[in-house]
Amino acid sequence: MAANKNQHYVPKVHLKQFSTDERKKQISIWLPKHDKIIVKASINDQCSKAYFYGQDLDVENFFN
Repeated sequence: MAANKNQHYVPKVHLKQFSTDERKKQISIWLPKHDKIIVKASINDQCSKAYFYGQDLDVENFFN
């Protein structure tokens, strides 16, 4: 995987406030379309998209 490919449109620092584990790596999420709750979802996989800010990484590097 390319460096900084997985770009969060909701910063992980905000998601960690809702963590369900001591290491602040997981949150619980609700999928209303399927009426399903996922109790241990990885924060790394939530609210992100590949190259959301673009492939040139200028914006992503600005945030780091």
